[in-house]
Amino acid sequence: LATSLAFVSPASAQAAQPCAALAAVSIPAGAIGLPATGAVVTSAADTSTPANGNFCKVLGAIHPVDPAAPDILFQLNLPANWNSKALQMGGGGYNGRLVTGEDGRFPDPKKPLPLGQGYATFGSDSGHETKPGEDAAAFAANAEALRNFGGDQLKKTHDVAVFLIKQHYGQAPRRMYF
Repeated sequence: LATSLAFVSPASAQAAQPCAALAAVSIPAGAIGLPATGAVVTSAADTSTPANGNFCKVLGAIHPVDPAAPDILFQLNLPANWNSKALQMGGGGYNGRLVTGEDGRFPDPKKPLPLGQGYATFGSDSGHETKPGEDAAAFAANAEALRNFGGDQLKKTHDVAVFLIKQHYGQAPRRMYF
């Protein structure tokens, strides 16, 4: 365990894998600690914003066991100057929208956003998307979708993010925050 949590310097971390290589990654079901049929990266692109600097923006889907349940959509952001830490962000209420991890102010609005500070950031849509005019709780009619919303999506998204962080940087985060 101590070896997997060792410090990774930004220079050595970036040598592991280019962003575009993540676009072809499939995450096996065994890498996810709760029932799922695996996950897939749907896109991975080098991105830059004034607030966050340069980062690899990874989008993907975690597949349910029940084919009638929706995928859990996720976004993972891998900064060019990684500080060896990761921050998972959550939604509120019924959620139903992708939490990108690119935004979110913390106590001091004068400080850079977490991604701009070097944190790998990630979030999900809690396992369902709510479109305008739809019943925000309709997903709850499916047992797996309800379990995902109730908390399973947090663990599943975490496990997929850590898998991809290891793929990109060659090392797991030494610290994780929510």
